[in-house]
Amino acid sequence: MCGKFYGIIKSTTSNLMTKFYSIIRKHLKPLVIPKLTKDKIFKITTNFENLHGIPYILVAINGSHIPIVALKVDRKPYYYKKTFPPH
Repeated sequence: MCGKFYGIIKSTTSNLMTKFYSIIRKHLKPLVIPKLTKDKIFKITTNFENLHGIPYILVAINGSHIPIVALKVDRKPYYYKKTFPPH
């Protein structure tokens, strides 16, 4: 889609996106995803199990910002927690 918008062929777009993603991983990953120790992992999983009764969970996605495709009929139940409609 980016390639079509800027008039760039697929192979060039693919190379650019690969470079872009590698730069994002290199520079932003350490800022966003902290390095976890065994003790920190144990603490997170234990706290999650105590709160929700599900063992061995390190990360949970609540769906607040994840777009979904809803049925065209009765779309109301598919609203996100942030109250924007599904696609």
